[in-house]
Amino acid sequence: MSSIALICQEGLISLFGLVGIDTFGVKSNETEAVLKGVCENKDYLIILITESIASNTLEFINRINLEGKKYIMIIPDHTGKTELSRLILKKAVEKAVGADILRE
Repeated sequence: MSSIALICQEGLISLFGLVGIDTFGVKSNETEAVLKGVCENKDYLIILITESIASNTLEFINRINLEGKKYIMIIPDHTGKTELSRLILKKAVEKAVGADILRE
């Protein structure tokens, strides 16, 4: 079992499974339930979730990241990148180093 989990659209799971990441394919209405289940699993320390399905669970993601026991990172998917993943990464970096080093 990997310490990294990926939650993404069902069609993308086979690609990431090939590199040793445990994958969970979901439909958008199942995202929060699957994300909570993965977070409850003590084996996963890093959880990746694609932007298009993460947008419905931002409050939960922020709460988990603030607890500091696990980290959920939002990554771009096949629909193209949006500002969401960049903003979340920027906040995480600010928290870690105490300054905005990613400003444009």
